[in-house]
Amino acid sequence: MRAHFLRCIGVSVCASVMLFGCSGGAKSTIANSNPQPATVPLSGARLILTGTINGSGPQLLASVHRPTSAMLHRFAFTFKSILVQGTFFPGDANNNPVSNSVSIAPPVSGIYTASVPFSNVPVHSNEWGLLQFTGVATDGSQIALGELAGIVNVTSSSTNSATFSEATTRTFQVFTTLLQNGYLGTNDLDSTPTLASTLTTQIGAAPFDPTTHLFTSGELTALTNTIAPGFERNATITASPATNGSYVIMRDYTNASELDLVANVQTLFTSFAMAVQPPKVGTVDGATTLCGGFSEFGQPIHTPETNPAPLPAEVSACVISGIGAATIRNIYGGHLLVGATSNAFGLLPSAPPYTGGFTAFAGHAPGTFPIAVTTASTQVPIKVTDLAGFAFGSTFEASQAPLLGTFFMQNNFGAGLLSATTFFATTSGPTFRIMIPTPYSSTSNTLTVDKFNVWDIASTNEQICGGVSCYALTATQPLVINRPFADGGNKLTFFNWKASGKATSVTQGASGYNVAVSGAGTATITTTVASVLLPRQQVVIGNNLVTPSTWTVTAKDASANVYANSAVPLLPGEPVTVQMDSVGNTVTRTQIAISFTTISPGVVTISTITAQSPL
Repeated sequence: MRAHFLRCIGVSVCASVMLFGCSGGAKSTIANSNPQPATVPLSGARLILTGTINGSGPQLLASVHRPTSAMLHRFAFTFKSILVQGTFFPGDANNNPVSNSVSIAPPVSGIYTASVPFSNVPVHSNEWGLLQFTGVATDGSQIALGELAGIVNVTSSSTNSATFSEATTRTFQVFTTLLQNGYLGTNDLDSTPTLASTLTTQIGAAPFDPTTHLFTSGELTALTNTIAPGFERNATITASPATNGSYVIMRDYTNASELDLVANVQTLFTSFAMAVQPPKVGTVDGATTLCGGFSEFGQPIHTPETNPAPLPAEVSACVISGIGAATIRNIYGGHLLVGATSNAFGLLPSAPPYTGGFTAFAGHAPGTFPIAVTTASTQVPIKVTDLAGFAFGSTFEASQAPLLGTFFMQNNFGAGLLSATTFFATTSGPTFRIMIPTPYSSTSNTLTVDKFNVWDIASTNEQICGGVSCYALTATQPLVINRPFADGGNKLTFFNWKASGKATSVTQGASGYNVAVSGAGTATITTTVASVLLPRQQVVIGNNLVTPSTWTVTAKDASANVYANSAVPLLPGEPVTVQMDSVGNTVTRTQIAISFTTISPGVVTISTITAQSPL
């Protein structure tokens, strides 16, 4: 590859007017010896972005080829043209950044001025743009000369214009830092057309890096700490009827403006590596993915003529303890989903009654304001037929794979747009409440389920699950629950184990099932009661066999396929873990046998058989 830099080899070469000439002058002196390149016509453009740089900055972007200061006197550059690339981001007006470029001849003065036109831009305030100036040599090699950025208001006029400078670029740094940290949001972008000038005034004569012509991370942090309090929002949240439990705050991931703004901010920082990344300053509830914000995948597949909303990748519910009215300081000022629930989200579910509700809040100007949430009953009765749960108890089943509780709730969007979105919440306990009756039996089998969802997902997109069975809340009851193969050791009649081989009998004992063994060989117990094996499920068998032994689990399905795996305990008498690597998919098995080798007659107690997820 040809080098971007041409070494000065004599007076005649250096005398041909070049950027950063060998004479040591600090300003650029590029000869206009090449023909004027063609430019994109400005007619028909709704917006024209104009910028001027002197070839030494601002240096807004990282990961671009720039001349270092040590090279300025030893190298020179000759350019055929100057490529000026413009990118326009429509803020929260839509999610389609627009790009265009023009070429200008290298100016004699060394001052680069260019105008880039854009036509497909929406009418809105506080959009933003970026101009990149790149020197292009005859062979196509390039060197970055500097970048400019700024905030843009586009009116309904047929022609709008904005001029970018070093000052607008520094204002842009502060603007994007406030956006990234959540101090600015859709409310500010929509209702404050003077935002750019306000920020510029607040920045004043703040010091900046003379090399890059930009604020350093430390300078941005100091400015943010000074400016951000002017955009602080404090909300007093109340529930009616009142609930003593928790409040939930989320940036509204269903709102088009919020989706557009997050998409444009993400695209800006993923498409362009900034030399100075916006520092993390403070915490704004409901703004970032740490507590109440969301990130995005981008748009679903679509045709150019359509403009579907972007899809959230991760959605965070910010859960805050709330008893009575709660004042939340420094809350996001744009569109919010605010919820109230009687759920305190402890490790164990609280007792009914269950109440809750959500409201969509349109945002607010800086200051203190109320947010009212209307609540109602959120509990529904669900009747189940859970034969394994009735036999071994809900506490035992809660400790079995998939280790999400005896019952649990999960979102279910099918093949819908949110099916790939990850939802999480800032809770120490489960995000759902399901109360299991005591006693739990075939005659006491009605669950009390709280359908309040911390992400405000409609109950039609929720499922209640037990073991491997999941149902819509509106499914016909009772719900039949199938569970992974496990045995609590307290109900011999459930699996009705039968002895064979060296095993002569199986009886119920106080600590499990007592298997009588007649002598050395292989003892086997078998059941034909159907249950489920998960892919590579670990079958953990508690036992008191103190002599070395090999344990084997053999299962058959309705098609007579055989699944068998063996293992030895780490120490005699310790539980043995048999990982069913022969099981590649969830399978309902019609028979299962557990075998173990022995060296003498006696009684072996199998205390429990538990189902665990594979390592």
